[in-house]
Amino acid sequence: MKEIPKVYVNPLEKNISNNDNYSYGKLMDRNSIRDERELLNKINDMNFNTDYKIKFKDYSKVYNIIGKTSNNLVCSDGGLIKISDIYDILEI
Repeated sequence: MKEIPKVYVNPLEKNISNNDNYSYGKLMDRNSIRDERELLNKINDMNFNTDYKIKFKDYSKVYNIIGKTSNNLVCSDGGLIKISDIYDILEI
């Protein structure tokens, strides 16, 4: 059996992200991308009874978060915020 010739593979030294900024010819907004793993880590590290700026898909608003359930964050005014609707959380 003949030995197959070796193929040269050029090493990649930089991070290639072809579709990171552009999709279908439009510049994508980084705030509209939801990173669920990072978001859940932020929620698990939250200090309760603290003000947070919560970013949703179309807007952001400041809430005083006093607790969490499995699917929601509990606000001091008695409201619930679905975790699946949240895009980012910033402590104020």
